[in-house]
Amino acid sequence: MIKLGVVTVMPHGEPWAEVLRRYYPQCELTAVWDYDPEVAAKFAKDYGVGRVVERVEDMVDLVDAALIPGGRVPPRAKQGVEAYIMDWVEVGPSDHLRLAEPFLKAGKPVNVDKPFADSVTEAQTMIDLSRRHRAPLMSTSAIRYSPQVVSLKEIIDAGACGLGDPRTAVLIMGGAPLYWYGIHGLEALYTVFGPGVEYVLCDEACRYYGPGNPDAWSGIIKWADQKLGMLHLVRDVPAEKKEPLWPTTYVLPDFLGVYYQLRVFGTTGVTDIDVKGKTYYTRMLGEFIKMIETGREPIPLEQTLEVTRILLALQQATRTGGRVYVKDIK
Repeated sequence: MIKLGVVTVMPHGEPWAEVLRRYYPQCELTAVWDYDPEVAAKFAKDYGVGRVVERVEDMVDLVDAALIPGGRVPPRAKQGVEAYIMDWVEVGPSDHLRLAEPFLKAGKPVNVDKPFADSVTEAQTMIDLSRRHRAPLMSTSAIRYSPQVVSLKEIIDAGACGLGDPRTAVLIMGGAPLYWYGIHGLEALYTVFGPGVEYVLCDEACRYYGPGNPDAWSGIIKWADQKLGMLHLVRDVPAEKKEPLWPTTYVLPDFLGVYYQLRVFGTTGVTDIDVKGKTYYTRMLGEFIKMIETGREPIPLEQTLEVTRILLALQQATRTGGRVYVKDIK
């Protein structure tokens, strides 16, 4: 039995726990910690977790590996469990390094929620700890494991989709905070085209929705081999009400139902997919469990670091406009 610890509950503790309970009986949720003891206690009751610990460090010897399904300091003071959960509409600062460090130093595998880090320094420090103590580490958007994205990548690599040489990809998604949700679109593009991004671009023409729609914008991602990715966070997406992917008693905010469509243009053809849910958490957690069992990371940490740099570059470009080179993000 693989003993897992849950370090912070929101926003993904519930869906990850539900997937583990349904599909991975070899795993047991052994301990939980959260910023709010009431949230941790409720999670423990709902999912049969044996221990609610007072400090993260108290969990290390109780588990084989750690999940950090949140790890961002709540932006407002505690106002009850429901208000605490809805606080995730406003994203707090990353606490990932502090939370992951005790497990990494103990050589234990860790899965850190996206975005991996708020700075290159934070990301590099976690990677250095992972390597120094031989503790496998992963962090990714679950969209990377969407069956549509996985299948598209496989047929592109096999040259079986009639695209010829894929050169441009366009990802359209609902307007949502860039750093918190734009990473989903970014990782879909990155999965298709791979590493090697040179710069990103977001000029005044890309920010045409105005202050009433601050999360609606467009950006360009250029690879060193001349591939182009276009990431559009738009305001007018289908108003379809999405059903939650897991049973929950909480009222979910509308922004959790985000729409994604990916279109890839090649030298001889075009293909597109609608990115859907239902199984991407299952696949992502399956890769984490495989990492625990084998000690091999499913995503090279160099790529995790590059994704962090690209996301920070996009964030800078939306503020300042113009071209931002990924190598200049320190």
